[in-house]
Amino acid sequence: MENLPHHDPKTEVVIPTFSDAYKMVEKLEKQLASRYNNKRIVKSIQTIGVGRLLPGMILTFNYSEQGVMDPRPILLYLNTDKETKNIEGLNMNYLNATKLKSYLVSLILRKLNR
Repeated sequence: MENLPHHDPKTEVVIPTFSDAYKMVEKLEKQLASRYNNKRIVKSIQTIGVGRLLPGMILTFNYSEQGVMDPRPILLYLNTDKETKNIEGLNMNYLNATKLKSYLVSLILRKLNR
C-alpha cells in the first residue's frame, strides 16, 4: 500500500456485510425517528390488490410485525421487489407536513410539465 497522508498501518477498517449495515441503519432510525401523523392527507380509501399497484400511488395498511415503529404507514409506493415480493416506498409519516406538502407539489408540477 502506498504511503498516504495520515495513514496508520495499525488501523483496520472493517466493512460490514449488507445485513449488518441494514441492522445498523434500522437501529439508527429507531434512535432518530420522528414520526408525524399525516393521515389527514388521505381523503378517501379504495381497496385494491397488490398486483394492481402503480408507482406513485399512496398506500396505507396495517403493519403488525414485532418491533415495527409505525403500525399504520402512509406509503408513497415505488416498487415491489420481484424476488421477495416486498412493497418498497417512502413512508410519509416520517416527513413533517411542510416538507411533505413541498414534495407533493413538486411531484405534481413535474407530472404536469411532461
